[in-house]
Amino acid sequence: MKVLFIFLLFPTFLLAQHSERKFHRVAVHYGTGNINNFLFNDTDYAYKVEFRKVQLYYRLKRKKLNLDLLFQPEWNTARHELLNYWFVNTDAEREEFMQEKKIEEYILNLGVVISKEILPWLEVYALGSIGPGYFDTRTERLAKGFAFSDNIALGINLGFMKNWSINIQPSFRHVSNANLKVPNGGYNSLNIEAGLANDF
Repeated sequence: MKVLFIFLLFPTFLLAQHSERKFHRVAVHYGTGNINNFLFNDTDYAYKVEFRKVQLYYRLKRKKLNLDLLFQPEWNTARHELLNYWFVNTDAEREEFMQEKKIEEYILNLGVVISKEILPWLEVYALGSIGPGYFDTRTERLAKGFAFSDNIALGINLGFMKNWSINIQPSFRHVSNANLKVPNGGYNSLNIEAGLANDF
């Protein structure tokens, strides 16, 4: 499913017809996420993540609804710990996983952003992205190595100077490896991000 989504993005990129196609915005984002939040929690594991992202926007269409292709490399640091003693079967696994682990994540997301200008200084948007990444530490829920990061978000851009804006974005993320390796339980998190963007 994840690979199919990636392939669907490329026809969108190629078929969008507009004379103003161009890279037009760069942004940097910082955020945090957690499996335990006001919407849901999981008693099997603890997972907190810190995001650092660079975003590059390529304009596909500019109309009442704007359409952008998003390129988003990111470096994230997560903390994970198994909480459910019975989730694994052996004492060796419990000894390995029932302590906090630090996970470095290196991801390249590709996505689509649909936005609408409400006021000259206010824009709302929806974002969907998916990307491959490398995860440097194994846990009981995800094998070390290659996995995908799936993201959906809603956000606002608040203009405050010429060509500059502040982005505020709650999001949901799921990480798994598309059953390429075992285990593949993956991680979920509800996140909040803020960023600074420049249009050029």
